[in-house]
Amino acid sequence: MNPTSCSACMVMNRECTLGCILKPHFPSTKTGIFERLHSVFGGDNVCKILSNLQLSQRENAVKALCYEAEARKRDPISGYYGELLKHQNDLKILDEQIKRARSELASIIGPDKVPPYPNNILPTHNFLLTDHIDGRHGNAGSSTSAGPAMALGSTSVIRDTLPPPQNQNQP
Repeated sequence: MNPTSCSACMVMNRECTLGCILKPHFPSTKTGIFERLHSVFGGDNVCKILSNLQLSQRENAVKALCYEAEARKRDPISGYYGELLKHQNDLKILDEQIKRARSELASIIGPDKVPPYPNNILPTHNFLLTDHIDGRHGNAGSSTSAGPAMALGSTSVIRDTLPPPQNQNQP
């Protein structure tokens, strides 16, 4: 094997060429990164995904794929979506704690002296999976916080499989 081969070509046991699309993202010193991707997605699928993207999009796609592979190792069923649900549940619990603390504070110092707190602080599923993906709301849709499907722009597939968002203002 060529000592200048990228780690992806080493893992897949193939000849690394000058035009290898994996070489910029998987240096020969970091074989563990591609091994995780290879075990979750398969090396050929990673190559296909990257070859269908522009050069400027590949780095973000690699980061997103790595994130998804790590999430799939931790939770093979839900992957990053399970982590998203966990974090949303944590936010909901924190929001309830804030409301209870505000209520207690209002009973002690009076409701007119308690500073305002927005009621709609928690994002919904649609908010997280649509507006933030295409970058209209800052960096929340960057590939380090979303899975590969999000980084590759196939949000309609994800959005169609999600349960409908629950409005917190309705009983």
